[in-house]
Amino acid sequence: MNARPFSLLGESDLLRVRQAAAQALEEWRAVWGVELGEAQIACTRAWESAGPTRVFEEDWTCWECDSRGWAAATPVLVSRIQEGLFGRAEPGAPERGAPLALELGDRAVDDLVGRLLGTGAPPAIRKRAPESAPEIPADLFKHGSGATVLDIKIGEGQLRVVAGRGATQASSAGQARTGTQSPGESHVALHALPVTLEAELGELDIDLATLQSLEAGDVVRLSARIDQPLRVCGPGGKTVCLGDFGAQEGFRALSLRKPAAHEGA
Repeated sequence: MNARPFSLLGESDLLRVRQAAAQALEEWRAVWGVELGEAQIACTRAWESAGPTRVFEEDWTCWECDSRGWAAATPVLVSRIQEGLFGRAEPGAPERGAPLALELGDRAVDDLVGRLLGTGAPPAIRKRAPESAPEIPADLFKHGSGATVLDIKIGEGQLRVVAGRGATQASSAGQARTGTQSPGESHVALHALPVTLEAELGELDIDLATLQSLEAGDVVRLSARIDQPLRVCGPGGKTVCLGDFGAQEGFRALSLRKPAAHEGA
């Protein structure tokens, strides 16, 4: 005789799952420093949801984790997270910042999904449109399966999580005990990413005829004064800090000042 576990999930169980999701979201915000606005979290029993055929839409980014948890995010939510990390892209901004923004955005969403599922590791498989969404076992949508569906709406974005019985218990029991990625681990991954900085000496408008006539020894006056601090720019051309031009151990160098925000820049 074959028997399957049977769990009806009472209202108190659903409340614990919602509370665990809200806590995971707040911890994620504290780690990544992303403010997306107030989240509306709904939790339903999987067998009372729309069913497997309507869980994920075609253009959503999807995740599958250890065959017990699945998630999908709308394109709007993914882009909002990238904007939360780097700010809204300005028209004509350099494209060199795009790969870094995409990688950090992916890590941030992976971390959020991992915290919500309580798996202890980033989702193993990510599928983007137009790839097909991962298949969710039909047993999860049978009455008494113990599986839950989380719907998290943040502004115009949406994140949907389907958690099997084991994942639901792990989330509601406390994510610190399940080994979710700690703030320290997230910061280590963040700090290990390379970032290209540029020091701007100044800008110069010159006509083509003058440019072609320049020879060695000619002096071209820049708009910046010699005692004026230089702008140190990060991806997207945003000023990170100011610095003074100089030399150290035979190399050109910058002596950094306070961050640009503290200098009134």
